[in-house]
Amino acid sequence: MALRPPVSPELEAALWQQWQISYVVAKASGHPSGETVKHQIAKQLGVTLVLIQRPDINYPTQTDSIPIAIEFCTDVLGR
Repeated sequence: MALRPPVSPELEAALWQQWQISYVVAKASGHPSGETVKHQIAKQLGVTLVLIQRPDINYPTQTDSIPIAIEFCTDVLGR
């Protein structure tokens, strides 16, 4: 059995304690159920938290439309 995020803060804290975690390395998501909870649990348990920032990337073409994405791929691939 595997855990899939998000998990409750209580479960996250219990796992950190059970596994005797002293350092956590995570991506800086900014999502309330992610980064903020990790900060709170780390402070509560005295765990060192290392957050890795994602670099800013300027994507020249963006869409949330599947037809436009397919059209873009078709044009780029020349098909």
